[in-house]
Formats: sequence, C-alpha cells, structure tokens
Amino acid sequence: MHALKWDIITRKGGERTYTQLVRLIIIDEIHLLHDDRGPVIEALVARTIRNCETMQEEVRVVGLSATLPNYKDVAKFLRVPDHALFHFDNSYRPVPLEQQYIGIMEKKAVKRFQIMNNIVYDQVMQHAGKNQVLVFVHSRKETGKTARAIRDMCLENDLLGQFLKESSASTEVLRRDAQDVNNHELKDLMPYGFAIHHAGMTRVDRSLVEDLFADRHIQVLVSTSTLAWGVNLPAHTVIIKGTQVYTKGKGILITNHTELQSYLSLMNHQLPIESQFISKLLDNLNAEIVLGTVQNAKDAVKLLGYTYLHIRMIHSPALYSVPVDSDFLLEGYRSDLIHTAASLLDKHNLIRYDKKAGHFQVTELGRIASYYYISHETIATYNQQLKPMLSEIELFRVFSLSAEFKHITVRDEEKLELSKLLERVPIPIKESIEEPSAKVNVPTSPNSNSMEWAQLTDKALVLCKRINRRMWQSMSLLRQFKKMPEDVIKKLEKKNFPWERFYDLNPHEIGELIRMPKIGKTVHKYILQLPKLDLSVHVQPITRSMLRVELTVTPDFKWDDKVHDQSEAFWIIVEDVDGQLILHHEYFLLKAKFCTDEHLIKFFVPVFEPLPPQYFIKKYPPPTELLDLQPLPVSALRNRSFEALYQDQFKFFNPIQTQVFNALYNSNDNVFVGAPTGSGKTICTEFAILRMFTQDPNNKCVYVISIEALAQLVYQGWLQKFGKQLGKKVVFLTGDMATDLKLFAKGHIVIGTPERWDVLPRRWKQRPPSKTPACSLSMNYILSMSELEKADVARFCNRYPNIELTYYIIDKENIASGSTVKVEVTLEREDEFAGSIIAPFFPQKREEGWWLVVGDTNSENLVALKWFSLQQKVNKDLYFVAPHPGKHTYTLYFMSDAYMGCDQGYKFTIDVKD
Repeated sequence: MHALKWDIITRKGGERTYTQLVRLIIIDEIHLLHDDRGPVIEALVARTIRNCETMQEEVRVVGLSATLPNYKDVAKFLRVPDHALFHFDNSYRPVPLEQQYIGIMEKKAVKRFQIMNNIVYDQVMQHAGKNQVLVFVHSRKETGKTARAIRDMCLENDLLGQFLKESSASTEVLRRDAQDVNNHELKDLMPYGFAIHHAGMTRVDRSLVEDLFADRHIQVLVSTSTLAWGVNLPAHTVIIKGTQVYTKGKGILITNHTELQSYLSLMNHQLPIESQFISKLLDNLNAEIVLGTVQNAKDAVKLLGYTYLHIRMIHSPALYSVPVDSDFLLEGYRSDLIHTAASLLDKHNLIRYDKKAGHFQVTELGRIASYYYISHETIATYNQQLKPMLSEIELFRVFSLSAEFKHITVRDEEKLELSKLLERVPIPIKESIEEPSAKVNVPTSPNSNSMEWAQLTDKALVLCKRINRRMWQSMSLLRQFKKMPEDVIKKLEKKNFPWERFYDLNPHEIGELIRMPKIGKTVHKYILQLPKLDLSVHVQPITRSMLRVELTVTPDFKWDDKVHDQSEAFWIIVEDVDGQLILHHEYFLLKAKFCTDEHLIKFFVPVFEPLPPQYFIKKYPPPTELLDLQPLPVSALRNRSFEALYQDQFKFFNPIQTQVFNALYNSNDNVFVGAPTGSGKTICTEFAILRMFTQDPNNKCVYVISIEALAQLVYQGWLQKFGKQLGKKVVFLTGDMATDLKLFAKGHIVIGTPERWDVLPRRWKQRPPSKTPACSLSMNYILSMSELEKADVARFCNRYPNIELTYYIIDKENIASGSTVKVEVTLEREDEFAGSIIAPFFPQKREEGWWLVVGDTNSENLVALKWFSLQQKVNKDLYFVAPHPGKHTYTLYFMSDAYMGCDQGYKFTIDVKD
C-alpha cells in the first residue's frame, strides 16, 4: 500500500476499528524522507508511535532502505533500540557496482545537450551486443529524443548490427510486436532494438516494453524515473549498464560540472537524508487537530517532538534556521513553528485558534481538507475565489486553480486532442489551450453540472454526482443502470420526453413510445428502481424565531439488492425562501431492511424577520397531556422525615406533581418539567432532592435560578424545610470566589444564580472527586437562554443517547495472582444513531466515541483501556493482570468523548488467591 493511502485511512477517527487491528507496519524505501513524499512517512510514524504510547498498544515499525547515510537518525526517529539496528555497507553487495561521474562544463544548452548525447552514445557502444543498457532521462519528451539520437548515430556509423543480428530471433520478435504498439515513437524504435518507457504511454505499451527488456530482446531502454520508483535522480540523465549481468554492474551519471560535487557527496553517502516535514506542517497539523490527537498548542509541540524534523533540527540547527540561543530540545523553536502554522490555518478558516489560551477547534472546512487530502493552499484559493453567485464557467476555473494541479503541463502531443475536446464540452472554457487550467477543465466538464451558496451547494452536489456517474444533464437517468441496452437509451434521449411523465406510463406505453414493445417491461422496471422519496412535513413553532420540523420520509421505489446493495444515501437540505441560505442539512441513509417503512426526521430551523410567506403560525396543544390521575398522598414518599415536610401544608400532591412524581422520586433519569408559574414546580424540584438524599445523605445538590430575588425566596424556604427539619446545610452563593468555595464545601444544597455558579465549576480540578455535585437542577434558567440556545437544547434532548451497560467478571472465584482478569461488557442503546452529534460550541460534525476504562481505586492507576464506536449493541472484553493476593476494589468507567452526562461508573471487587 502507498503511504499516502494509509495516511488517509488513519486520519479519520471513525476508522479506528480497522487500524486497531494493525500490529506491524513495514516502511520500504524509508530514505524517501528526503523526498516530497517524506512528510507523509513522518506523519504516519509520529501518529503511530504517539498512539502506541497513549493507547498502550504494541505496534511494531520496521524501516528498510538501500541508500541511507544517516541511518542512526532514522533509527532514533523510529524508536529503534540498539540491538534492532542493522546496517550493511557496500562490502555486502552481491553484485559489485562500478560508479562513474562525468561533469560537462559547456554552458550553452544546445551544445550541452549534444555533448551529453555523444557521451551516452559512446558509453552505449562500449556494451553493444554484450550487455543491456538502461538510460534514465528527466522528462517524457527526452526519452524519444535521446533514443532517436543514439539510433541515428548508430545508423550514420553503420553500427546497428552490433545490437541486433538481422536474422536473430529478437529481431523477428521486435518487428512483430511493434505492429501492435500504440505509441508512434516506440513503434519506430523497436525494430532496431531500442525502446522508451514513461508514464504517458498506455499500460499495455509499458508492460510490453518491460517484458521485452526482461527477456533480453530490447538492448537499449530510455526511460523516466517511473521505471525505478526507488531511485531518486530527478532532472538529470542517468545510465545504468549491465543490469542482466551478475558478475559486475556499472553506473554512469552525467550532469552539469557545477553540480558534480553534490552528486559525488550524495552517491558516496556523505550527504545526510534531511526532513521535508516543514513544507507540509500546516496540512499535517490540521489533520491531527481533526483526528483529535492535538487539542492545543502544547499537544502540537509535543507531537512535533515525534517527527524526524525534530531530530534533524537538533543535529543540524543551522540548516533549519534554528536560533543559536535555542534550548537543547528546541521547545521554544517548536512552539514558534506551531504558533505560526496555527495562525495560518486560522487565517484560512481551517481551525479556530485561541492565541491566548493556545486551544484549537476544528472547523467543517478543516475536516473536509483533512478527510479528502486537500492542501491548505487549495483551501486558501477557494476562500479567495469562491463567491455566492459563481457561474459554471467560473466554478470550473476556480477548480482548475487548485494547488494539486500546479505541476500539470500541456504537452505538444496533447494539444490536438485537447482542441477537439474544447469544441465539444457543454460548458465553455475561458482559458486557451496553452494554459494548464484548460487541461484540468476539459476531462471534468463533459461529466458535470452546476453550483451557489444555497444554490451553489445544490449545484456542487449535482456536479459531484454527475462526475461520479460520468453523465451530463441531457443524458437519460437510465444510463446509471449497466444492463440497460445502449440503443434503448439513445432512443429515449432522442425523444426528449420529460422524466416525471415516465411514472405515468405502463410497460406497454413505454414500449410504444420507443417503438420497441418487447423492451417496455424492462425499461419500466428500471424506472421504478430509480431512488425516489416522498416527503411530508409537519411544522411546529417553538418561538417566534424558531420552528420545529418533523419530516416524514417514505421510499417510493422498488428495492433491488443487486442495484441498491445494502443502503442508499440522501442529503436533506432546507433552504430559505430565496434559495440563498442553508437553514439545515442532514445526511439520511436508507437501509435495505427498512426500505418500505416511513422514517421520521426531526430538526429545528430559524425563522428570520420579516416572516417568510411560506411559514404559517398555528397554536398547538401542550406536548404532555395532563392525565386524569388520583392525587398521590404525601405518604407516597415512604419516609416519615420526608412526609413531615408537607403534612402541615397539604395531604395530597396536585395533578402535575402527581404525574411527575414517579419520574423524579423513583428514578435517576434526566427530566425536564415545563409548567406555568404557580403550578408547584418547586415541590417537583424537592422530589429530586429527596431522591438524592435517599441514595446518599452526603450528596450535594446545586440549584440554579436566573432571578436573584426568586433565589432568595427559595433559600429562605429551604433553610427552614431542609435545614432545620432534616438537618442539612443550605447555602446561598455570594459571588465572592473564596467565600463561595468554602460554602460549597460545607453545603448539602447550594443555591445561586447562573453567573455565580459559573465560576465554581472552573475550580473543580482543585477539589477531590467526592465533592462533585450529584444533583444539579436548573429552574427558570432556560428562560434566560437565547433562541439559538433553546434550539440547541431541544435538538440535543431529541438525540441524547440512552445506553444500558452490563458486565461480568469471568471465573471470578478462581483468580490467581499474575493471571489475566477478563471483564465482559455489554452495551446497548435504544436508537441506532452513531453519526455526527449536535455540539453547539464545537465545530460541526463531531463524531461520537466511547471509552471503557478499569481503574484501581486504591492506587488510582488505569489497568485497562479501550476506545470504540457504538451502533446499537456491542460486546467488549477488557483484560488486566491480577495483583498480589487479597481483596482488590476496581471501578469500571464507561465514558463518552463527545457527550456530557453519559458517563457511568461501577465498582467491583475481586478476591485474588495465591
């Protein structure tokens, strides 16, 4: 696998299920650290080693190279111990290699080229008829020029017979195979025993040349470096002789005299392999931030210490412009690099960088760039060039300006074909045939369509589908079915019949339309298989500026597993009345087993002033019907101390209190109670507090209320009720940090406004875990929220996961010291949701993940750790080594890396025997 492909896989946090299975990574040609592919290798190794240390997983990394001068630096980069480092010099080479270096002093290009050809010719003739010769050149065009120059010199000197005998078998083979060759230059050269090889040739031609050279039919092969991927000799002519003679090899390098010394140093292992990571620092930093392994500047500086760049900066500080007064580990210089890189990423909207705190936040644009391997230069170009109302022509021009296309050139042999294609593209291309951007646009344009902000997004999605399906808008949608006959499709396209009208025709009428009665049934079958959804919408106003939308999606097509596989994907997009803004977008996946069911999707959209004509305000009944229940007596509390709190006030709870009593007093579920003022909500709050005290009398409750006057009233009432009657400490936050911390430490019930309470959680790290509140209530706080915050709360409540955990200790009665303890954990959630979550203060599309951790309560050490994703039900096994004999208490933690409030903890004890 190419390093780039593995980098793409490991960049995505959702792929951890597969990457966790890997226990061995072998990196061949690791000297390519010096190449432009080097940053990929550095990023992979750094990510792997850091992940091993974090996750306590053993992954072995093996590096291989044939040309690595500073192998000790690379070994240090790979964390290789001394006994696992192996270095073999040239004395171990099975085939001796003679090296020859020729420097040309001529400065004029034409004469220099002629001198090079003469030298190549002389070297080739020394081995004519004895050994095969392989010549490397720096461009595709040079392969043909060099091969023809050598052949023509042989013809002038009547020496072609030294390469191939007229009556030899090789001559007959080459003449016969030359007839089937597509490349004109190759067809001209092959009968003489010469050939060329480069990436511009067809795969068939290249394979033929490789086979003929391997069979010793071709005597002289001129190629670009594509023939030998591991040889890094760019922009210079290289000759390698005697490739099929295993007694001796000979290598000849021809270059400018001014560069001769540098090549001598390089080929004799005097120049070390340097890091190129700095050139891709921004892209790799963004990838790690998106992955979640780097969350702040401190993490990024630490990650940079895992790279080969860090090792080379320490050894050669001057080469990397490291200040002389830098510390030994270069932490200050690394911090400067990270700060500069993060600032540029923030400028291009790839991340959000808090320069004071040093925190990073992912953006949707950054996630796209990481997942799809788009460079920050390209994103910068898009930010600058993309406008809301771009036309198709301008959109294609912006696409062609992507940094990924900067090395594309227009070759002379391509101009004729490009000019023909330019005349046929549906969307005109502004650029001339000489410009590389025209070459980029031509192959894309015939297969695509349009784009705009809300409109641009819609066009971009259509464009993406058309490129993927290789279809233009004038083509029939039935072209997507591979088994549909081509002649039938052409007849349908000539009819110019509106697609929606096809659904009104029966098989016979379709057959008559295309004048092919026998094929009408087949066409009708495929029409009904084309994915189509029926939508119905129910809208409920939540506030004047927010609507709750319930979208019912009903599949309206026939499912065929051979056509649709296991699922079909759709995008749900809500636009404003003018089609300018996207109000909501959501990914919908229709699975085969639910292809006949209705699907309910709920979401919220904002309403802007003035109200659009498409929105209609209606009054809806309350969401919870007040049931006709028998009022509960105070004795339902089943605790005399609790009953005494209310016996002097009333004997029965009111209807609202009766209906919510079971949820608040007999369960630990999260509850929201919305009721009018004066309906007894405070008594409902007290149910939850009493529930907390029944479970642990020492627990703490935090009561948050937005109005201070109401908070004072509640404080006075609870001081009498809970303080004097139950002996609990009720405290009221003052706003002074020092005082409030003392009050919080003493109090069982802590009352305060949101502003005063907000300061305390920031100091929780300074308190022992036992001081964390067990119950936190918010009365009227929701009234102080903005409309956007209310929408976020409602959306979050609809999608909040409800997960049940069960666990079992295998062979718990027979655990011996030093043996492996196995904990089987089963997790099951009510819904099947496992995609992106709603996180209002986190950049969009936060993927959820879960952790299972076993910790030793006494030593506070982690003994087992596992990360996983959760669909609906999953079984996980945790392993740790049993300690010394005796009873040991552990805690099994189930934690979310995305949601707050989902964490669970379970204590268990094992009795370890001798």
